[in-house]
Amino acid sequence: MSRTLLAAAALAASLAAAIPSAYADEATASRSVQCILAFSAAPRGSNPQASQAVAIATNFFAGQAFGAAPDIDLTALMRREASRMTVPQIRTLLAECGSEIQKRSGQLNAAAKAVLAEGIKPKP
Repeated sequence: MSRTLLAAAALAASLAAAIPSAYADEATASRSVQCILAFSAAPRGSNPQASQAVAIATNFFAGQAFGAAPDIDLTALMRREASRMTVPQIRTLLAECGSEIQKRSGQLNAAAKAVLAEGIKPKP
């Protein structure tokens, strides 16, 4: 087998291995953007706690999207996902994404409590 053919086969294998990861990253980013859009569409009225919850959720899911795909065009992705969403889907997303926020908040609070209970303090 020639070196060129071996190099081409190695390149093809590495590209094939990267493709599922790229799709998974885009799917994660898309899902996170769907959560952002669902929370943005949720009625808040004049409730400051609801507004704060939306801000927390938006930042959490934006972090997920950028963590999954750091170079995404967020505006384009938001436009694409918004054009596909339905009211029933928004309702479902609010429940699912809200559960994820509660789960992650619980994990964060438990970790912080454990660290504080151990008396871990920053070095001077």
